[in-house]
Amino acid sequence: MIGYRRGLDLDGSVVAVTGAASGIGRATVLALADRGARPVLLGPPGDALLEAAAECVARGAAALPLTVDVTDADVVAGAARQAVERFGRLDGWVAVPDEPAVTPVGPLQAVPSADLRRQWAVTVLGAVHGAGAALPYMTAQRRGCWWSSPRWSGRSPGPTPPSTACPPLLCGRWPVPCDRNCASAGCAGSR
Repeated sequence: MIGYRRGLDLDGSVVAVTGAASGIGRATVLALADRGARPVLLGPPGDALLEAAAECVARGAAALPLTVDVTDADVVAGAARQAVERFGRLDGWVAVPDEPAVTPVGPLQAVPSADLRRQWAVTVLGAVHGAGAALPYMTAQRRGCWWSSPRWSGRSPGPTPPSTACPPLLCGRWPVPCDRNCASAGCAGSR
């Protein structure tokens, strides 16, 4: 998970997760809460984001839900700033697009180009904006981990670009690019 070794103590870590209202993003923030982290839940407005935050709190975690449009770099930067203002640091950023909300369904030739542009903006620009917002804090702290999980495999039903379009995983001592098998290779960063 997010480039940390299995079993590493996440107690007190501050980790922002996009797409936190549902799916993999929600599962990620709940797993972080279970391990003692303080999740920053980023997602679209609505009850689902607040419910996920309430579930984190019920599990004993301090959680910060923030409504964020990841296609807006200024809004994403503001979310990172709010996380640091609230918790004093930012140890991790997990970019998980809210796939059900943006994934066009159907043959590529039948999908409106506006839908493809929206998916690209959320998946690719969302990850880039997250990196731009989080990495300055992590670099200043000399620790942290940024991870992006756009759908890389090509096995998805939507017209998703191949893995070459996704940003690399970065974690550990700054700046150290790691391979995509970072968690299994034991990269834990410097905590």
